[in-house]
Amino acid sequence: MAEGATREPGVILSFDDAFVADWLAAMPLFERYKAHVTFFISHFERLTPEQIDGLHRIERAGHAIECHGLRHERAATYCREHSLEQWLECEVQPAVAWMRQEGFEPTAFAYPCSENDDQTDRALLGVFRHIRTNRGPEEGQSLAAFDPVFAPADRIADRGCIIAKRIDRTGPEELPEIEAALERAAARRECVAFNSHNISDMPQRNYVTPWAVEAILHQSRELGLAFHTVRDL
Repeated sequence: MAEGATREPGVILSFDDAFVADWLAAMPLFERYKAHVTFFISHFERLTPEQIDGLHRIERAGHAIECHGLRHERAATYCREHSLEQWLECEVQPAVAWMRQEGFEPTAFAYPCSENDDQTDRALLGVFRHIRTNRGPEEGQSLAAFDPVFAPADRIADRGCIIAKRIDRTGPEELPEIEAALERAAARRECVAFNSHNISDMPQRNYVTPWAVEAILHQSRELGLAFHTVRDL
């Protein structure tokens, strides 16, 4: 799909940091469902040649490689302790420069730790077409009733800040909430966004299992939802 072409209801899946080897291992899963997703990369200056080559392979498979900052700094905190200008100079601009040096052209930025505010949003939307942060429903509120993670498919391109629901450690208990959100997106012709980090069967701090990813991909396909990268928006 060409950049900016999204008009179909769908799912915006993204994964953060630099778990390149495990992401590569998940490529057959995405291919099986003809699903394209977005990978937001931090610490680009630390990547090995093998990891950079892996990211190019991921991009050639139709996925998007985007920016997650240079050193994974918390944006709003950094700006309070220093300044907006220093954050852009030390965290954002060098990250983009490293990516371009290695042959990537980022069009979107995901906030480390989902920490953003109005001034960081305004600044980044002068550099990127889209930014992403994460939010979740209040206690007692269902995910399907949490409007911020949804957007009408025919208006998603105009939403500069994409809000995703974090799905790390999703198991059988959490899956019905996600499935209900997917059903809402299909019924109302919306896009819904989810975010995780590593894709692995090995328990760790921030990860989702291949089983959970496949469950989401399978349900999305059954409902007729498309799979969008942020570049499709």
